[in-house]
Amino acid sequence: MYPPKTVTALVQMRGRARKKDSKFIVLCTSSAEEGKLTDIMEREKYMIEATARLVQLQKNEECNM
Repeated sequence: MYPPKTVTALVQMRGRARKKDSKFIVLCTSSAEEGKLTDIMEREKYMIEATARLVQLQKNEECNM
């Protein structure tokens, strides 16, 4: 399996490992590939955090109505 090139590809690849207790492993052939994968995973983390903040803001707005 080749390392994903985008956050979307990472999520789709990980989705294939849905069975309980399954493992998702990506093998990199170079430190450059590893760096790119680390960057993609970091971007995914930021997207998840941003989504959580938006959901919380939406809930706060609904409570203030």
